Amino acid sequence: MTEDGSATLVDPEGRTCHSLAGAWSQARERYVAGVGLTDRGSGGVVRLLDVGTGFGLNVAAALEACDAARLTLEVVALEAARAPLEFAVRAPEPAAGEAHRAVAAALAEALALQEQGAPDAVVGLGERSSLRLLLGDARATLSALDPAWRCDAVFLDPFAPADDPVLWELAFLRLVAERMDPGARLATYCAAVAPRAALVAAGLQVGRLGRVGHKSEGTVAARGGADLEPLPPRLARRLERRAAALLASGEFGDSPGPRVAEQPDAPGSVGSPPAQGV
Repeated sequence: MTEDGSATLVDPEGRTCHSLAGAWSQARERYVAGVGLTDRGSGGVVRLLDVGTGFGLNVAAALEACDAARLTLEVVALEAARAPLEFAVRAPEPAAGEAHRAVAAALAEALALQEQGAPDAVVGLGERSSLRLLLGDARATLSALDPAWRCDAVFLDPFAPADDPVLWELAFLRLVAERMDPGARLATYCAAVAPRAALVAAGLQVGRLGRVGHKSEGTVAARGGADLEPLPPRLARRLERRAAALLASGEFGDSPGPRVAEQPDAPGSVGSPPAQGV
């Protein structure tokens, strides 16, 4: 438990999961609003890739929004560890109401099916939606999906880059970008330079998401043509240089050129300081 009495967990690698305090607001504001979730998809269906499902609050916020808009939500959830999922099943967050209780019920069913040898079964989520839980290394589980599967939104919420670096590197972020439909958007809490540069190198346009409560700004990314809040010019140029260096390494083959949403320099501007880390 944290000092304020809210829940926290330690995963099998010894990494601390975030507290529930403030997580529900971040799920709604950073992720659901950040990608404009109910404006995504087609035919009344929104397909969500949830990377780092954890307590399931981001999925609950997505379900709440889609239910209110009478949309069907189809979630593919990637999570390495069972512990946070099992905690969500035992103790749904009261502030998240019925949406998190529905997610808890879906996770309980999915975990039971995992134990019965059905590791990628699709389970019901609320009245009209569905969830597919894939446990294990996200690089492997994402690669194993049907090659034709695409999403309308991505919630990128793994541990911080210092704790889980492989899920912030170009190799994995290219896998994510390849799964995004042209109109899809990605949101993450992370505003560090290296992950943003990797998103650019993966062929995504990168912009900024505002602060949520006491949390620093986040990042939004899209495959192109999106009206994203631009980054300061100096930072945008820095990301382009970092992205170009990643691509010049030759380890990842051909890629769309780097694209960064950039705001014009103000008269006399000398740019902004580098982005802060997570």
